[in-house]
Amino acid sequence: MNVPTDVLTTLTSYEGAGIHSDSKPHIVTKDGIRRLTAREHERAQGFPDDWTDGLQDRTRRMLVGNAVVPAIAEWIGTRLMRQVC
Repeated sequence: MNVPTDVLTTLTSYEGAGIHSDSKPHIVTKDGIRRLTAREHERAQGFPDDWTDGLQDRTRRMLVGNAVVPAIAEWIGTRLMRQVC
């Protein structure tokens, strides 16, 4: 496969996937394929590094995955305020 190594693919959810699923986002690097870290999940979603620090890795990934992306919330809020004001 010719997969670019400098691009983070879309984090996806698979049908039937839940908290106990084996479907975990991975990334292709020059050294092979590896699972994304919790910090990389935070960065990809627009949160500060270690936003969920101190929690179990599984919980960190779940919180980030279930959160609203800050940039999207800001974009929506800005447009709503334009309509109201």
